Amino acid sequence: AALTVALTACKGDDDDDDVVMLALLYLADQTSGNCVTLTKDDGVHPGAGAGDGKPTYTATGNTRPKAACAGAFNTVFIVNNAEAVATSVKAAYQAAKAKADAAGSNCAAVSTGLQALTDAVTSLKVEQTLASSGGLCATQGTGWNLDLLTFGGSSVSVDPNTEYFGKTVLTCPSEQAKEKQLTFLNVLNFSTIAGSVATDMATNLAFRQKTTAVSASNFKWTADAAAKGRLISVTELTTAGKSGAALVAFRSAALAGAATCAKDILSKESEDAQRIAFSLYDPGAGFNGAVTGVVLDSIITTAQAQSATEVLFTSLT
Repeated sequence: AALTVALTACKGDDDDDDVVMLALLYLADQTSGNCVTLTKDDGVHPGAGAGDGKPTYTATGNTRPKAACAGAFNTVFIVNNAEAVATSVKAAYQAAKAKADAAGSNCAAVSTGLQALTDAVTSLKVEQTLASSGGLCATQGTGWNLDLLTFGGSSVSVDPNTEYFGKTVLTCPSEQAKEKQLTFLNVLNFSTIAGSVATDMATNLAFRQKTTAVSASNFKWTADAAAKGRLISVTELTTAGKSGAALVAFRSAALAGAATCAKDILSKESEDAQRIAFSLYDPGAGFNGAVTGVVLDSIITTAQAQSATEVLFTSLT
């Protein structure tokens, strides 16, 4: 349904139907908090090879604050200032390191690793990335990343600077590049007419509910919580976002196999943030109930997973 809405909104005929459709899209954007992004992929797929004229289009639904479906929403730019980029990246790594330090001695190695990442950031590396970008903007390059937290369909900064925290930050070599980027960001993002990705993508929602109920997977959510699985809310996204630096540190610990450190980092966050973590099914971000961290009960325990009343999903497709 979301794909139908998107394509209908792109009709070329200047008739009354178009006017009504655009009005509905605007209304949904202002009230729903649900967005759909369309992506085209001509890679290798079952039954179709790359470049065979059979591209695959994927519609991905995410929760966003109302009026936030435009791709440029919550996006800021650093133009022609590699030093400012390096400063922001370092501040983000240091914020994550502070969370690791606060978690205690089990996180010493993770803290050291985050410090090493901080020390490796230089303005020269940023300049080199932009020099080879073909005049385009960038969010990351070799040895640096402005948007360390990927969660809920967006990648955002955890730099404590309020100008950047919780926002998608890009760096551009020029104002012209920035304008091109703004144009690009505002394509292929749409609001759902029904006001609900869960309605438009009910089949995928049902599939994920059944997936999280499979006992052999050891997620350890209750059957009732899995059956009530839903898309994460804007309020829950905001709560998780406030723990952005902790999530970056948590992910660093999990990837390093430092399960005890990851558990300690999570334990220092608010009860609301912890409840979201216990309920979250987001393999890409490393959250899988009681098998978060791969080994059962190593980070999130069976009891904590079973305390969830609803499993939370960060996207539907």
